[in-house]
Amino acid sequence: MKFTEEALNVLHECIVDGRFTASPIDHDNYRRVWSRDSMLAGLSAVLHGDEKGMNALRESVLHLARHQSEVGQIPSNVSLDEKSVSYGSLVGRVDATTWWIIGACWVMDYFPEEKLLLCPKIEKAFHLLECWEMNGRGLIYTPVGGNWADEYISQGYVLYDQCLRLWALRAYGHFSQEKKYSDRAESLSHLLKANFSFSKIEEKNLYHPVAYERAWEALPYWAMSLGAQGYDKRWDMAANALVLLLGLEEHPEKIENFLIDLIDHQSMEMLPVFYPIIQETDPEWHFLNNNFLYQFKNKPHHFHNGGSWPVFLGLLCLGFSSQNRTFILEKISTQLEMKMNSVSSETRFSEYWNTSTFDAGGVPKLAFSASGYLMIHEALSSNQFLKTKLKC
Repeated sequence: MKFTEEALNVLHECIVDGRFTASPIDHDNYRRVWSRDSMLAGLSAVLHGDEKGMNALRESVLHLARHQSEVGQIPSNVSLDEKSVSYGSLVGRVDATTWWIIGACWVMDYFPEEKLLLCPKIEKAFHLLECWEMNGRGLIYTPVGGNWADEYISQGYVLYDQCLRLWALRAYGHFSQEKKYSDRAESLSHLLKANFSFSKIEEKNLYHPVAYERAWEALPYWAMSLGAQGYDKRWDMAANALVLLLGLEEHPEKIENFLIDLIDHQSMEMLPVFYPIIQETDPEWHFLNNNFLYQFKNKPHHFHNGGSWPVFLGLLCLGFSSQNRTFILEKISTQLEMKMNSVSSETRFSEYWNTSTFDAGGVPKLAFSASGYLMIHEALSSNQFLKTKLKC
């Protein structure tokens, strides 16, 4: 791929004082150590074999670990001088804790001397995740704005957050060799297949039987979320990327065919992170329009509302690569490369792409986007050790 070295340079620019920041640009708290952003940057470093990135991952994990709350929560972000710690502004961020556990497991794999410090903190974090089930039935409950899509409408038993917990259980189970973690991972994988895949299997494990029966249809992908009010069956790229990477979907060609149809027949030249896109005339617009902290970003085709995020395109490509689905990999990489060719180096690794105008949007020089590009590079390389490296 044409911009691999440039992506690696941007990733290194995001390393400030030895730790990953979301962006070296000081805008809306991006120049801080974010749990989610630094772990995804670390993911690309692990796959790419980048020593500087691995050291930054280590320091980021330790930086965040120093501010784990008394109940086990990992901060959403911490300032570089460690004087300001945030667990989320409007609500807490569930995926800050799950991503951190996954990253901490990679760190212990490469730096085993950190085991004595990190293992107790990981186990404390797992206890908190159990508390976040709210009802003890196996699925984490996420409030509106409680994960990376902090200005979107997803809430309840959100598939993305369940998948990250599953990955965390598998990664720590692999590292610790404690059967309780592998058993819990197996139980959770069955629960996810029963409740989110709409394949009518293992119905005895249904969380909400009435909602399931009313919502049932043979979806080509897995539903975004479930709540007391029923299902939200939108396409969620990050969640379905994890479904593929974790090997939960037995027929990955269904997801591939859905995306090919979006590209070829519905003219979505850049794949949206959530779909369908919410329009001002839709009932969900009222909820979307009120959920922001600095300024409203979720106009149609922007940001979470139909924007195309390179970081999750990268994760999606890793998922397809793990399932040996090469045709869709080529389509995604070709589209992204074409768009990147059309802009300057200053905006090439911006936060997202507008799926209507194809302009780059959000903050430039983002670790998220550089990481996504590097993930696509590794996915195309057909890395046979991909899942082994990532402990998923």
